[in-house]
Amino acid sequence: VHRMKELGMLIDICHCTPKARQDVYEIVGDDASRVLASHTGAFSINPDPYNLEDWEIRWLANHNGLVGIIFMNYWLSPVDTGLGLKYIERTIDHIRNVAGDNVLAIGTDFDGFTDPPDEIVDISELPKLTQYLSCLKTGLDAEKYPPDVLKGMLGGNSLSFILEGWKKDG
Repeated sequence: VHRMKELGMLIDICHCTPKARQDVYEIVGDDASRVLASHTGAFSINPDPYNLEDWEIRWLANHNGLVGIIFMNYWLSPVDTGLGLKYIERTIDHIRNVAGDNVLAIGTDFDGFTDPPDEIVDISELPKLTQYLSCLKTGLDAEKYPPDVLKGMLGGNSLSFILEGWKKDG
């Protein structure tokens, strides 16, 4: 991680144990290193050690990082269900409530797992998520996910993260 910082690399903490993630946060400290969890869920929803705890989600948001929402049922839900859209939404809502909109990203991991949601079995069906989220309303009939939030989550936040990361001197 020290060398990655020196080189100005983007640091992905997915597949790290909780202890390894803690070590990354401590090594990075408050500098401008770019840390992300490219595909994960929320520990508060499904207490798997590879899902991020709320303090980690806040740490990433406070350090201009990203949390990519994984689509694998196993990480999204503590119950056995193929209904991933609702659990994707629930994870998005949780991360928004914990850390805001700018930390949100999509990290499907379609190339790395075998249990996709029934409603979205591969990347060609990703527009279903956009349709689903864009139709949701709040109690006041306002859009639950305004266009700017959707745009950020569906690529804008990731693009900004990458472009800012590439600006670093290494």
